[in-house]
Amino acid sequence: MNKRFLIFLYCGGVLLSGAYFYFFFKENPFAGAFVPQALGWHYILSASFLILAGEFVRIKNSQLLVGLIAPNRFDDLFRAYAFGSLFNVFMPFRTGELVRAHVLGRLLACSRTSILMTIIVERVADVLVLVLFLSAILAFNQVFFNITFLSSQAFYLLFAYLLAFFLAAVAVLYLMASQNRFVLRAIHKSTAVFNNSIRDRLRYALWGSICTVRLIFQKARLGRYVFQAVAMWLLYISGVFLAIRGFYAFAPSQTLFLSFSSFLCLAIPSGPGFLGTFNYYFLEILRSIPGAPAENSIVFTFFIWALLVLIPVTAGGILLLMYKRRRSLFDRSDLYLNKLMRYDNISSDLSHFLDEYFSQNMIFNIVTGFETDGASKVMMVFKGGSNAVTLLMCGPGKDKFVRKIALPQYEDKLRAQYQWLKSYDLPEFPKLLSSSTNERFYCYDLEFYGEYTPFFDYIHKNPLASSVKVLESILEFMSRKVYLNGRQKCCEKTISDYIFQKAVGKVRDVAAMSPALRRLVSFEQIEINGLRYDNFHTILQKIMDSKEMIDELSRFRECQIHGDLTVDNIIVSEGKFILLDPNDENTISDPVVDIAKLYQSLHSGYEFLCSIEDIRVDNDRVSFNEQISTRYQNLFQSLDRKMRRDLAPKEYRSIFFHEGVHYCRMLPYKARLNEKTLPLFYSIGVRLFNEYYAQCRDGKNSEEAEGLRWAH
Repeated sequence: MNKRFLIFLYCGGVLLSGAYFYFFFKENPFAGAFVPQALGWHYILSASFLILAGEFVRIKNSQLLVGLIAPNRFDDLFRAYAFGSLFNVFMPFRTGELVRAHVLGRLLACSRTSILMTIIVERVADVLVLVLFLSAILAFNQVFFNITFLSSQAFYLLFAYLLAFFLAAVAVLYLMASQNRFVLRAIHKSTAVFNNSIRDRLRYALWGSICTVRLIFQKARLGRYVFQAVAMWLLYISGVFLAIRGFYAFAPSQTLFLSFSSFLCLAIPSGPGFLGTFNYYFLEILRSIPGAPAENSIVFTFFIWALLVLIPVTAGGILLLMYKRRRSLFDRSDLYLNKLMRYDNISSDLSHFLDEYFSQNMIFNIVTGFETDGASKVMMVFKGGSNAVTLLMCGPGKDKFVRKIALPQYEDKLRAQYQWLKSYDLPEFPKLLSSSTNERFYCYDLEFYGEYTPFFDYIHKNPLASSVKVLESILEFMSRKVYLNGRQKCCEKTISDYIFQKAVGKVRDVAAMSPALRRLVSFEQIEINGLRYDNFHTILQKIMDSKEMIDELSRFRECQIHGDLTVDNIIVSEGKFILLDPNDENTISDPVVDIAKLYQSLHSGYEFLCSIEDIRVDNDRVSFNEQISTRYQNLFQSLDRKMRRDLAPKEYRSIFFHEGVHYCRMLPYKARLNEKTLPLFYSIGVRLFNEYYAQCRDGKNSEEAEGLRWAH
């Protein structure tokens, strides 16, 4: 249905309404007894056309707001507005506005809540016009207007209601646009009671509403919007002004005041069609005017109500009879480029992002700003274990890139990572694009390697020999290109600082925050999946009391290392690999620290541990269902044989010690992510320290050491 046909239907409806009004009020004997004989058809038709023109300007104005969300057509907005007006007549409390948002959301395949926010902003603008005009009357009445009937109680009651609504609506919009932390916290807590599917859908809809308000405040052409809004209200007021003049010969100031008061009386979202409340309040205001005839006031009030309400309803009824649902004709671009579109439900894909955002992670507030402030869009949020967030972004030309971003207090680590990558201009490391910083965040961008597969997926989709070859290539590359110019060191202070900073300090800090972990740490021994182990402080004290063990750990090779060589930080394509996310914050910079990261994945099964949710803690007993894939186990056996063969016994044993330290280092991050998983990762670290101690005590071929290694 094209725009011209819609306009034709609408104008036809207005003409029919005008003719009905004219013949009813002019020819009806009952109405004629109450209506001034001077009433003519030109008043009715002129008023109808002016109000009709105002409705068209309203639709054009709403296009400025809706266009920020989705491409739209005039007839789509017209149809939705007409439907909403029709339902307002039959349903209470302006329910038609919800119908309007729903219909337009279906037509444009976009977020209904986002459309509803544009409608709310539109109505707030309407209220602002009324508030400003009525406030001017109250302030300057004695000087300019000299209206003597402003003592009407109904007028002051409506004005107070309108002012309260306006202030409340502006406050809510401001809180949403500023991403107020109390609002976000309330949303996070209230939606957490639902199941995952409902929770994610609710959070996605509310996040879209916040983005919509921010888009309106930042990108809407408000100058044009205000100009068109003023023009719309001039048409509205002029139409009602003529209609009033057709009935009564009031003074111009009185007629103008009544014109605005008619819209004020429509502001109460009461019963269907607002007929009862409109008549009550409008009659109260009308009767306060000196010289207003009492005999035809009821018919006059009904006439004004019909003029304001039934013109859009006429079109709504026609369109409802002709309505057929159709799919949007617009191209379906990538869903993640415009997250306010609703071709498919992607709320579950954004579950982690939404949870972090509403739990007031400041980085995700900034990420939301990328969606509304700049041309780059967030396509995906990658999982990570640090204070930085890794994003897949899409630029203006739909070119994809990876962005790493951190808050200023964590900037040094990310900046060091950027400098580390900059110093290695090798194809085995991601290519740097740019970096930027401001008072809110530091970030740098990397090339996106879409054709590469995460090594975890590669391991489980390809033969073991292929994964072994990739792993051997990585180790050979690191030895040839990274582990260069190393020198042997022997420093007990360094290993002591390493233990206290990366292990003891992390456990102490997290135990102070978590009562469950604090209780678990207090035992001398703990039971992990049915086997007894010395607890954290007990086993560490044994290690540090052993001169042989401390001497062994104090002798290391100091050189440049990757620092975070886990399976998650490796991507592979046809045997080629790229190593991601180096970590330059290492007290001990020995290649065995990198090997321990590989053991963290393949030996302890870190990637599988992250998926465990059922963790049972009963006093000093920790139990969980620990499962590692056969592919992981086979690849670890290959790696372990190589390490036994290539490394000296003390170097091989130290791998398990550093692997245990790695689990302690990650505890603060796990506490922020999910405090319930702390006993799991803590107990894995304890078990690894026990494994290292057993190997040192009994030798690498000890039966006890072998039993501990494969017990889990």
